[in-house]
Amino acid sequence: MREVLNVPQGWESIKLNEVLEYEQPTKYLVKTENYDNAFNTPVLTAGKTFILGYTDEKDGIFKSNLPVIIFDDFTTSSKFVDFNFKAKSSAMKILKLKDNLANIKLVFELMQKLNFAPEEHKRHWISTYSKLKINLPKSKKEQEKIAEILSEVDSAIEHAQALHVKHQKVKTALMQDLLTHGIDQHGKIRNPKTHAYKPSLLGDVPVEWDVKELQKILKIGSGQDYKFLQEGAIPVYGTGGYMTSVNNFLYDGESVCIGRKGTIDNPMYLEGKFWTVDTLFYTHKFKQSVPKYIYYVFQNINWKLYNEASGVPSLSKTTIENIQIKIPQQEEQQKIAQILSSHDDKIEKVKTKLEKLQQLKTALMQDLLNGTKRVNHLLGEEQ
Repeated sequence: MREVLNVPQGWESIKLNEVLEYEQPTKYLVKTENYDNAFNTPVLTAGKTFILGYTDEKDGIFKSNLPVIIFDDFTTSSKFVDFNFKAKSSAMKILKLKDNLANIKLVFELMQKLNFAPEEHKRHWISTYSKLKINLPKSKKEQEKIAEILSEVDSAIEHAQALHVKHQKVKTALMQDLLTHGIDQHGKIRNPKTHAYKPSLLGDVPVEWDVKELQKILKIGSGQDYKFLQEGAIPVYGTGGYMTSVNNFLYDGESVCIGRKGTIDNPMYLEGKFWTVDTLFYTHKFKQSVPKYIYYVFQNINWKLYNEASGVPSLSKTTIENIQIKIPQQEEQQKIAQILSSHDDKIEKVKTKLEKLQQLKTALMQDLLNGTKRVNHLLGEEQ
């Protein structure tokens, strides 16, 4: 059990069970798993998934004494909840404030900083976790101000996450349309009702398009071991992305990479000088094809359907070379790539903003929850 030391001036060290009480979720357990996003009431877990789905059950909805903390009694994971819900597991405890003694949002944030390693196959709240201590400001106003600051950052993070998901969905839908119908002479997505299509092995395609095997429009190169090279400025990539930098390159130019072994469904677009390890194929010598367009085609391929191993997922050159894809004229390929690249830029900007907000939240938690930085001046109080 972790003891909290270095209590800031004006704060106190207090056990969780002194400010929180628990309720068993029995009355609020969902009866069926007939989930549908069209239903209204979320079914929660305290684990990573959080919202398992939505139910239309009308009885046994937790809606009083909000907000609360839901707590997994086995893993000790917890979530802050400020909306009506139903529960999935009886192993979850619903933690509520005792007599309004503290700000529950602040208590939740302090719980996230506790250094506690759960034991396997054991419930923890009553026996150990509830007896852990947290440092809490004695002033309720100071508690509320800290919680308010962290909540504002949380709201910004949630907004950025929602925007990121939205942009991803828009890009996915747009990519499906563009790689199926392409762009007409007016810069619009072709309409099958007004444009001519022809049959192909991949279904109907615009009459201007062809269907070709990948080996007809590009070459596939194999990665190599880099360990004999010296440290340098040339990036080395594996199936998981950037690994290190060396003093020589395997290829210089635009390329689309795909995993040979391990992660086979995460294509990468690279340009300039680079090196790939032996688990990552790279493409080169493009003929009548635009590398960035091929990158988006690769994103749209279900690579797991081409897996050749029962254990670690694997692809071979031959398998990749024989895959057939739809190919517009190069000018149209370029336009499609430009449109999708602009959406990637939007996604990347939101991702960068989200990462900065998450870093800000981490820094604020470090400073505000340890009492390193005080909020008294925001309250008109003396430190």
